[in-house]
Amino acid sequence: MTKVKRKERVILNYFLIFKKMKFKIFILFIVSFTICNESNFDKDISYNKYEPKKTPLKALLLSTFVPGAGQYYVNEQEKKGFLFLGLELLSIVSLYHFKNKGDKFKNSYQKFGDQNWSFSSWCVNYYNWNDPENIFFNVFANDESLEYPEIWEDSHYIKFSYNDNGIVRTISTSTSSFQDLYDNYNLNDLNSVESFILENNVQLVEDHNFYENISKYNHFFAGWNDIGQISIYDNNGYIVATSPSKASYRSIYDSSVKNYNLKNTFLNLIFINHFVSMLDALIVSQINNNLSLKMNINSDLDFYQVNLNIKLR
Repeated sequence: MTKVKRKERVILNYFLIFKKMKFKIFILFIVSFTICNESNFDKDISYNKYEPKKTPLKALLLSTFVPGAGQYYVNEQEKKGFLFLGLELLSIVSLYHFKNKGDKFKNSYQKFGDQNWSFSSWCVNYYNWNDPENIFFNVFANDESLEYPEIWEDSHYIKFSYNDNGIVRTISTSTSSFQDLYDNYNLNDLNSVESFILENNVQLVEDHNFYENISKYNHFFAGWNDIGQISIYDNNGYIVATSPSKASYRSIYDSSVKNYNLKNTFLNLIFINHFVSMLDALIVSQINNNLSLKMNINSDLDFYQVNLNIKLR
Protein backbone atom coordinates (compact mmCIF):
# COMPACT_ATOMS: atom_id res chain seq x y z
CA MET A 1 0.00 0.00 0.00
CA THR A 2 1.39 3.36 -0.96
CA LYS A 3 2.04 6.10 1.55
CA VAL A 4 -0.73 8.26 0.08
CA LYS A 5 -3.35 5.56 0.44
CA ARG A 6 -2.22 4.81 3.99
CA LYS A 7 -2.53 8.46 4.93
CA GLU A 8 -6.01 8.71 3.44
CA ARG A 9 -7.08 5.63 5.40
CA VAL A 10 -5.88 7.11 8.71
CA ILE A 11 -7.78 10.31 8.02
CA LEU A 12 -10.90 8.36 7.16
CA ASN A 13 -10.69 6.40 10.41
CA TYR A 14 -10.41 9.60 12.51
CA PHE A 15 -13.35 11.05 10.63
CA LEU A 16 -15.49 8.00 11.43
CA ILE A 17 -14.50 8.21 15.11
CA PHE A 18 -15.37 11.90 15.25
CA LYS A 19 -18.71 11.28 13.56
CA LYS A 20 -19.72 8.64 16.13
CA MET A 21 -18.75 10.71 19.19
CA LYS A 22 -20.23 13.89 20.43
CA PHE A 23 -18.00 16.84 20.17
CA LYS A 24 -17.64 17.41 23.89
CA ILE A 25 -16.70 13.75 24.53
CA PHE A 26 -14.12 13.96 21.77
CA ILE A 27 -12.60 17.01 23.44
CA LEU A 28 -12.56 15.19 26.76
CA PHE A 29 -10.85 12.26 25.09
CA ILE A 30 -8.13 14.44 23.61
CA VAL A 31 -7.53 16.21 26.94
CA SER A 32 -7.48 12.92 28.83
CA PHE A 33 -5.08 11.38 26.33
CA THR A 34 -2.73 14.31 26.71
CA ILE A 35 -2.79 14.13 30.50
CA CYS A 36 -2.26 10.39 30.47
CA ASN A 37 0.91 10.84 28.48
CA GLU A 38 2.36 12.95 31.26
CA SER A 39 1.12 11.21 34.44
CA ASN A 40 -1.25 8.66 35.86
CA PHE A 41 -4.90 9.71 35.76
CA ASP A 42 -7.52 8.84 38.37
CA LYS A 43 -11.18 8.64 37.75
CA ASP A 44 -11.95 11.75 39.85
CA ILE A 45 -10.28 15.12 39.61
CA SER A 46 -10.24 17.09 42.85
CA TYR A 47 -9.25 20.72 42.84
CA ASN A 48 -8.90 22.64 46.06
CA LYS A 49 -8.64 26.40 46.05
CA TYR A 50 -8.16 28.56 49.12
CA GLU A 51 -8.81 32.23 48.94
CA PRO A 52 -5.72 34.33 49.71
CA LYS A 53 -5.55 35.15 53.40
CA LYS A 54 -6.09 38.77 54.36
CA THR A 55 -4.16 39.87 57.44
CA PRO A 56 -6.53 40.80 60.28
CA LEU A 57 -4.01 43.32 61.61
CA LYS A 58 -3.86 45.12 58.28
CA ALA A 59 -7.65 45.19 58.04
CA LEU A 60 -7.78 46.57 61.57
CA LEU A 61 -5.22 49.29 60.86
CA LEU A 62 -6.90 50.32 57.62
CA SER A 63 -10.24 50.81 59.37
CA THR A 64 -8.47 52.64 62.19
CA PHE A 65 -7.34 55.40 59.83
CA VAL A 66 -10.12 55.24 57.23
CA PRO A 67 -13.37 53.59 58.38
CA GLY A 68 -14.59 51.19 55.70
CA ALA A 69 -11.13 50.60 54.20
CA GLY A 70 -10.71 47.36 56.13
CA GLN A 71 -14.00 46.01 54.79
CA TYR A 72 -12.97 46.76 51.20
CA TYR A 73 -9.54 45.21 51.77
CA VAL A 74 -10.93 41.93 53.09
CA ASN A 75 -13.57 41.10 50.50
CA GLU A 76 -14.34 44.30 48.62
CA GLN A 77 -17.51 45.08 50.56
CA GLU A 78 -18.08 48.36 48.79
CA LYS A 79 -21.51 49.14 50.23
CA LYS A 80 -20.42 48.55 53.81
CA GLY A 81 -17.18 50.41 53.21
CA PHE A 82 -18.97 53.43 51.77
CA LEU A 83 -21.41 53.35 54.70
CA PHE A 84 -18.60 53.65 57.24
CA LEU A 85 -16.77 56.23 55.12
CA GLY A 86 -19.97 58.22 54.58
CA LEU A 87 -20.67 58.33 58.32
CA GLU A 88 -17.10 59.49 58.89
CA LEU A 89 -17.32 62.33 56.38
CA LEU A 90 -20.76 63.40 57.60
CA SER A 91 -19.55 63.44 61.20
CA ILE A 92 -16.42 65.44 60.37
CA VAL A 93 -18.36 68.04 58.36
CA SER A 94 -20.99 68.32 61.11
CA LEU A 95 -18.34 68.54 63.83
CA TYR A 96 -16.62 71.52 62.22
CA HIS A 97 -19.96 73.12 61.33
CA PHE A 98 -21.18 73.14 64.93
CA LYS A 99 -17.72 74.01 66.28
CA ASN A 100 -17.60 77.10 64.06
CA LYS A 101 -21.11 78.10 65.14
CA GLY A 102 -20.14 77.56 68.79
CA ASP A 103 -17.02 79.71 68.30
CA LYS A 104 -19.08 82.52 66.75
CA PHE A 105 -21.57 82.53 69.62
CA LYS A 106 -18.68 82.37 72.07
CA ASN A 107 -17.03 85.44 70.55
CA SER A 108 -20.41 87.20 70.62
CA TYR A 109 -21.18 86.51 74.29
CA GLN A 110 -17.64 87.38 75.36
CA LYS A 111 -17.82 90.70 73.54
CA PHE A 112 -21.30 91.37 74.95
CA GLY A 113 -20.18 90.52 78.49
CA ASP A 114 -17.11 92.77 78.25
CA GLN A 115 -19.34 95.66 77.19
CA ASN A 116 -22.19 95.17 79.66
CA TRP A 117 -20.64 93.69 82.82
CA SER A 118 -17.97 95.44 84.84
CA PHE A 119 -15.91 94.73 87.92
CA SER A 120 -16.45 98.26 89.26
CA SER A 121 -20.26 98.00 88.98
CA TRP A 122 -20.18 94.67 90.78
CA CYS A 123 -18.09 96.04 93.67
CA VAL A 124 -20.18 99.20 94.04
CA ASN A 125 -23.68 97.76 93.66
CA TYR A 126 -23.31 94.37 95.32
CA TYR A 127 -25.08 95.45 98.54
CA ASN A 128 -27.98 97.24 96.85
CA TRP A 129 -30.47 94.61 98.06
CA ASN A 130 -29.04 94.11 101.55
CA ASP A 131 -32.25 95.02 103.31
CA PRO A 132 -34.76 92.46 104.59
CA GLU A 133 -37.52 94.85 103.50
CA ASN A 134 -36.29 94.75 99.91
CA ILE A 135 -38.42 92.44 97.73
CA PHE A 136 -35.27 90.98 96.21
CA PHE A 137 -33.45 90.39 99.51
CA ASN A 138 -34.18 86.66 99.56
CA VAL A 139 -32.89 86.28 96.00
CA PHE A 140 -29.38 87.21 97.15
CA ALA A 141 -29.51 86.05 100.78
CA ASN A 142 -28.06 82.73 101.86
CA ASP A 143 -30.70 80.01 101.58
CA GLU A 144 -29.82 78.43 104.93
CA SER A 145 -28.96 81.37 107.19
CA LEU A 146 -31.11 83.91 105.33
CA GLU A 147 -28.26 86.37 105.80
CA TYR A 148 -26.89 88.56 103.07
CA PRO A 149 -23.39 87.16 102.28
CA GLU A 150 -20.38 89.41 102.02
CA ILE A 151 -19.03 89.95 98.54
CA TRP A 152 -16.01 87.71 99.28
CA GLU A 153 -17.99 84.89 100.90
CA ASP A 154 -19.54 83.05 97.96
CA SER A 155 -18.20 79.69 96.75
CA HIS A 156 -18.22 80.99 93.17
CA TYR A 157 -15.55 83.51 92.28
CA ILE A 158 -13.76 85.42 89.57
CA LYS A 159 -10.06 86.20 89.41
CA PHE A 160 -8.18 89.37 88.62
CA SER A 161 -4.58 90.55 88.62
CA TYR A 162 -3.28 93.85 89.96
CA ASN A 163 0.04 95.61 90.47
CA ASP A 164 1.02 95.56 94.14
CA ASN A 165 4.01 97.95 94.38
CA GLY A 166 5.68 96.46 91.35
CA ILE A 167 4.57 92.88 92.01
CA VAL A 168 1.78 91.49 89.83
CA ARG A 169 -0.56 89.42 91.96
CA THR A 170 -3.53 87.33 90.87
CA ILE A 171 -6.23 86.72 93.47
CA SER A 172 -9.70 85.25 93.73
CA THR A 173 -12.73 87.20 94.93
CA SER A 174 -13.57 84.45 97.44
CA THR A 175 -10.40 84.92 99.51
CA SER A 176 -9.37 87.02 102.47
CA SER A 177 -6.93 88.86 100.19
CA PHE A 178 -9.87 90.30 98.25
CA GLN A 179 -11.59 91.18 101.54
CA ASP A 180 -8.53 93.19 102.56
CA LEU A 181 -8.46 95.02 99.24
CA TYR A 182 -12.19 95.70 99.35
CA ASP A 183 -11.98 97.21 102.83
CA ASN A 184 -8.63 98.99 102.51
CA TYR A 185 -9.37 100.61 99.14
CA ASN A 186 -13.04 101.25 99.88
CA LEU A 187 -14.11 99.41 96.73
CA ASN A 188 -17.81 99.95 97.44
CA ASP A 189 -17.37 103.54 96.28
CA LEU A 190 -17.40 104.20 92.53
CA ASN A 191 -14.58 106.75 92.49
CA SER A 192 -12.42 104.63 94.78
CA VAL A 193 -12.83 101.43 92.79
CA GLU A 194 -12.15 103.19 89.49
CA SER A 195 -9.00 104.74 90.94
CA PHE A 196 -7.91 101.36 92.24
CA ILE A 197 -8.46 99.75 88.80
CA LEU A 198 -6.56 102.50 86.99
CA GLU A 199 -3.65 102.92 89.41
CA ASN A 200 -3.06 99.22 89.97
CA ASN A 201 -3.67 98.07 86.39
CA VAL A 202 -6.45 95.67 87.37
CA GLN A 203 -7.07 93.00 84.72
CA LEU A 204 -9.88 90.49 84.94
CA VAL A 205 -8.99 86.87 84.20
CA GLU A 206 -11.60 86.39 81.51
CA ASP A 207 -11.52 82.62 81.30
CA HIS A 208 -14.40 80.17 80.90
CA ASN A 209 -15.07 80.30 84.63
CA PHE A 210 -15.58 84.08 84.48
CA TYR A 211 -18.00 84.08 81.54
CA GLU A 212 -19.97 81.18 83.01
CA ASN A 213 -20.29 82.76 86.46
CA ILE A 214 -21.65 86.11 85.28
CA SER A 215 -24.28 84.27 83.22
CA LYS A 216 -25.51 81.91 85.94
CA TYR A 217 -25.10 83.14 89.49
CA ASN A 218 -26.94 85.85 91.40
CA HIS A 219 -23.74 86.64 93.27
CA PHE A 220 -22.43 88.45 90.18
CA PHE A 221 -25.68 90.10 89.06
CA ALA A 222 -24.64 93.51 90.42
CA GLY A 223 -22.02 93.79 87.68
CA TRP A 224 -24.57 94.21 84.85
CA ASN A 225 -25.15 97.71 83.54
CA ASP A 226 -28.96 97.61 83.84
CA ILE A 227 -29.49 96.27 87.36
CA GLY A 228 -32.27 98.86 87.80
CA GLN A 229 -34.40 96.66 85.53
CA ILE A 230 -34.04 93.60 87.75
CA SER A 231 -36.57 90.80 87.53
CA ILE A 232 -36.63 87.20 88.69
CA TYR A 233 -37.64 83.79 87.40
CA ASP A 234 -37.67 80.25 88.74
CA ASN A 235 -35.10 77.93 87.19
CA ASN A 236 -36.04 74.51 88.59
CA GLY A 237 -36.30 75.82 92.13
CA TYR A 238 -33.39 78.27 91.88
CA ILE A 239 -34.65 81.87 91.80
CA VAL A 240 -32.58 83.77 89.27
CA ALA A 241 -32.07 87.51 89.19
CA THR A 242 -31.99 88.81 85.63
CA SER A 243 -32.18 91.93 83.49
CA PRO A 244 -32.45 92.63 79.74
CA SER A 245 -28.66 92.67 79.36
CA LYS A 246 -28.13 89.51 81.38
CA ALA A 247 -30.98 87.74 79.54
CA SER A 248 -29.48 88.63 76.16
CA TYR A 249 -26.08 87.46 77.31
CA ARG A 250 -27.50 84.19 78.65
CA SER A 251 -29.30 83.53 75.36
CA ILE A 252 -26.08 83.90 73.36
CA TYR A 253 -24.16 81.86 75.94
CA ASP A 254 -26.71 79.01 75.79
CA SER A 255 -26.57 78.99 71.98
CA SER A 256 -22.81 78.55 72.15
CA VAL A 257 -23.10 75.71 74.66
CA LYS A 258 -25.77 74.00 72.53
CA ASN A 259 -23.57 74.04 69.43
CA TYR A 260 -20.52 72.83 71.35
CA ASN A 261 -22.60 69.95 72.72
CA LEU A 262 -23.62 69.01 69.17
CA LYS A 263 -19.97 69.20 68.15
CA ASN A 264 -19.10 66.79 70.97
CA THR A 265 -21.91 64.46 69.86
CA PHE A 266 -20.43 64.15 66.37
CA LEU A 267 -16.94 63.78 67.83
CA ASN A 268 -18.22 60.81 69.83
CA LEU A 269 -19.87 59.45 66.67
CA ILE A 270 -16.49 59.56 64.90
CA PHE A 271 -14.90 57.48 67.65
CA ILE A 272 -17.81 55.03 67.64
CA ASN A 273 -17.69 54.75 63.83
CA HIS A 274 -13.95 54.01 63.95
CA PHE A 275 -14.41 51.41 66.67
CA VAL A 276 -17.30 49.62 64.93
CA SER A 277 -15.46 49.66 61.59
CA MET A 278 -12.32 48.24 63.21
CA LEU A 279 -14.26 45.52 65.00
CA ASP A 280 -16.23 44.61 61.89
CA ALA A 281 -13.06 44.47 59.74
CA LEU A 282 -11.40 42.21 62.30
CA ILE A 283 -14.36 39.82 62.41
CA VAL A 284 -14.79 39.74 58.63
CA SER A 285 -11.07 39.10 58.08
CA GLN A 286 -11.14 36.18 60.51
CA ILE A 287 -14.15 34.66 58.74
CA ASN A 288 -12.55 35.20 55.36
CA ASN A 289 -9.38 33.40 56.41
CA ASN A 290 -11.39 30.37 57.54
CA LEU A 291 -13.23 30.09 54.23
CA SER A 292 -12.15 27.29 51.84
CA LEU A 293 -13.42 26.47 48.38
CA LYS A 294 -13.44 22.85 47.12
CA MET A 295 -14.39 21.92 43.58
CA ASN A 296 -14.80 18.31 42.36
CA ILE A 297 -15.04 17.25 38.75
CA ASN A 298 -16.28 13.71 38.22
CA SER A 299 -15.78 12.11 34.82
CA ASP A 300 -19.04 10.17 35.23
CA LEU A 301 -20.94 13.42 35.33
CA ASP A 302 -21.75 15.66 32.45
CA PHE A 303 -18.65 17.50 31.34
CA TYR A 304 -20.06 20.86 32.47
CA GLN A 305 -21.42 19.64 35.80
CA VAL A 306 -19.39 20.70 38.83
CA ASN A 307 -19.72 19.83 42.50
CA LEU A 308 -19.00 22.94 44.62
CA ASN A 309 -18.54 22.86 48.40
CA ILE A 310 -17.87 25.89 50.62
CA LYS A 311 -17.04 25.39 54.24
CA LEU A 312 -15.64 27.24 57.24
CA ARG A 313 -12.66 25.64 58.89
